[in-house]
Amino acid sequence: MINSRCIEILKLVIAQDQVKPGDLATSFNVTYRTILSDLNTIDEFLKEHWFNPLIRSKTKGLLHTLSAVDCERLSDLIRSLQPYDYFMSKDERKMRIVLQLFKTDNPITLEKLAETLMVSRTTIVKDLSSVEEWLLQKHMKLVKKTNRGVYVEGEERFKRRAVMELLLADANKDNIAKLVKDFSLTLSELNPEIASMIGDLFDAKKVEFLKMSVHQLEKQLDIQFTDISFSTLIIHIGVTIERLKTGNIGDYVVPDATGLQKLREFDVVSEMCDDIATYFGIAFPEPEVVNMMLYILCTSIHRDARQEQSAASLRPIEVICHDLILQVELSLGYKFGGFEKLFNDLLLHLIPTIHRVQFDMQLIDPFAADIQKKYANLFACVKRACLSIDSFTGKKIIDEEIAYITLHFCAAVERQMNNQSHKIRVVTVCSSGIGTARILESRLRSQFPNLEIVETLSYQAFLQRTMLDIDLIVSTIYLDQTPIPYLQVNPLLTEEDCANLNALLDSKSSSSSDQRLKYDHVMEIVAKHCLITDEKGLRAELQSLFQLQLHLESEDVPINEDEPAQEMPDRAPSLSELLTTGTIKLQASYSDWRGAVREGANMLLEQNVILPRYVDALLKSCERTGPLGPYCVISPAIAMPHAKPSDGVIKTCMSLITLYKPISFGHNKFDPVRLIIIFASSDGHNHLPALKELTGILMDKDKLERLLQTYRIETALELIKSVKDETF
Repeated sequence: MINSRCIEILKLVIAQDQVKPGDLATSFNVTYRTILSDLNTIDEFLKEHWFNPLIRSKTKGLLHTLSAVDCERLSDLIRSLQPYDYFMSKDERKMRIVLQLFKTDNPITLEKLAETLMVSRTTIVKDLSSVEEWLLQKHMKLVKKTNRGVYVEGEERFKRRAVMELLLADANKDNIAKLVKDFSLTLSELNPEIASMIGDLFDAKKVEFLKMSVHQLEKQLDIQFTDISFSTLIIHIGVTIERLKTGNIGDYVVPDATGLQKLREFDVVSEMCDDIATYFGIAFPEPEVVNMMLYILCTSIHRDARQEQSAASLRPIEVICHDLILQVELSLGYKFGGFEKLFNDLLLHLIPTIHRVQFDMQLIDPFAADIQKKYANLFACVKRACLSIDSFTGKKIIDEEIAYITLHFCAAVERQMNNQSHKIRVVTVCSSGIGTARILESRLRSQFPNLEIVETLSYQAFLQRTMLDIDLIVSTIYLDQTPIPYLQVNPLLTEEDCANLNALLDSKSSSSSDQRLKYDHVMEIVAKHCLITDEKGLRAELQSLFQLQLHLESEDVPINEDEPAQEMPDRAPSLSELLTTGTIKLQASYSDWRGAVREGANMLLEQNVILPRYVDALLKSCERTGPLGPYCVISPAIAMPHAKPSDGVIKTCMSLITLYKPISFGHNKFDPVRLIIIFASSDGHNHLPALKELTGILMDKDKLERLLQTYRIETALELIKSVKDETF
């Protein structure tokens, strides 16, 4: 039987045409093996209903061959599934039990819950433990009565908030925003249990009535709701109506309720509540009207705050807004452009935000955690700056609110980046080996098109160069006391490196090259993403990632006149031209790393593309170590020994060895090594296209794993050829 995760995977494949299993494993936070098992279940489900199974492509991922008609038919089938048509997860059962408990104030027997969920009584007993824990977190209690059953005990306001959280937790932003625009269709896209609960609140006709009522309210109060807040308000009204039908009146404690009732908003909201009460055949007590007014004040935005609010009431919020921007700028070392737009937008947002903080009406939104994770550094800066809101309200602002304030600063950064007149000027620093520097340079150009790479420097050249015309340094080695911000990275520019660089660029001024981030703040950014305990440990660990020595060897080894001259080909060779049947060994075994490196070099000697002394230079390069081990071990399981062109390179070349039994190079973090790549460049740049293609394999987990596992030369050559025209 299909489960809910399989249903979501199937929806993604239908919607996106092609999806990679690895991405699914990340999205659903499960193992790759679990996803493969799910795909088998999905195929059985498709066959059972006369659909073709999914196609698994090594390059494109999961594909379907369904026509438009079949896609629609399959979507209809998925929408028609009921909870008893598929296996519910533990979390789904917990959610459904809680919703069942909130539908009535009377005890529900365990047998009734087991019958409703179609599981055993033993399963219900186990699930109630997690239900009890969840309710305690929401300031409620699960009461158990012998021979009577279980029920929820707690204040009405907590019960309603819990129901709202459950109803919104399963939806995504698009579904929430579209819910009242296309009620029936969007409802069918939600979790069946959630859809059933919302369906119990109101049908499409009732939704249309509530939409009309809220739109009328917007006109009368000259306010505006976002699509999400509009839909959330409709659901809030639906929950209120359902609770009032069962006689559950809100037990709200509202400060200065008498003063609130004198506001114009109270009269308008009271009129709307009267209309709703008449339509649904219920009574709307005055405390409920006050609560509804507060909810609207806390979720709506005035179209013109300065005209709507009195100068006296708005002035403190303007001061808070100005102080908030100033504190974030000081924390980031970043001057926001377009101050007026940022100020006005943030002011509009802060008015309902401060209302929510003052009246303990917490923001319910399932996406705040994503914002905190994606913009972690900026979020931390904004959180520190929000102390002014805490002081003004006398209450602590929650992280969910801070997350949405953070978005305004993100938008300001984006606007400034889009309007910049020049790119961010960068130099890259590598201690030796132009090949490693070029790999980094190529990766930077591909992943960060807004960077202008001005120059690639050795460490010695870096010490001599002025940085007055440079905005940022990206280095493969640790640099001490740099005059401008710098970031230490792996030459392959890993996902972690990209995240660190993105965080740094987010806080980097883009309007003027003389606006600099403070050095301490650069280290703070790096520490937020990489450091667990101490700065020294961070520096040592990052330094160990890099494959080259810390200081450039300035002396060149002269080439004997009797030795063959180095070849300078007219065209740079591709990876498939360098790695052939004569330069590849698969699943080889060696007693130590020296034997493996010698074998890789011997393949090149046999091709007459290097001199014997290049072998010695390779072995010497592997002995250069950092705090954690040899620099030639550049990533987990990968070593890339190479030396200088002057060490005896006749022609640009490369060899590749995969190991049947991984061997140790003496690296404390990246051992054991499974893949050894040896390259030699005739001039320091002729090998770059091939290195770019090679990096395309190393950065693709699926391709890399296939290369490491295969015994067939044909498979390896196929992989090498597949990246020829790809970019990364």
